[in-house]
Amino acid sequence: MENVGVQEDKPWTMFFDGSSRRELAGDGIVTYSPSGVVTKMTITFSTQCTNNRAEFEAMVIVLRTLKDTGVTRVKVLSDYQWVIAQVNKEYKGNSPLALTFASIVRVLINAFEFIQISRILRDKNKEANFLAHKALPDCEGFDE
Repeated sequence: MENVGVQEDKPWTMFFDGSSRRELAGDGIVTYSPSGVVTKMTITFSTQCTNNRAEFEAMVIVLRTLKDTGVTRVKVLSDYQWVIAQVNKEYKGNSPLALTFASIVRVLINAFEFIQISRILRDKNKEANFLAHKALPDCEGFDE
């Protein structure tokens, strides 16, 4: 990732998507710095988990990475309504997964001077979706 140095007023922008299949899960993450530097990341988990967990894992990983590199302003974008609504308290989660991950994300949110977490249309998240599927070996036939 780019060295943050002096933080610009313009926020970083982060797109994420998660995917799960059989015994694997994967995340795709695309981050844009204020100066336009693009960082793409794929992460493969060699454990079975739900798509909900893969989505939450992606959000947590990037928020931690941005926080640890000194980023203070960020927009977080995903097409996965369930996760975004849990974090924004639009849905009342009652599953242990939702409660745990939403709590972790809310703690991370407090580390930022500015943070906006929004749902976007799926066609605006194609790159992160592609990377999430690419993280899963032998994954064919997914929507690009």
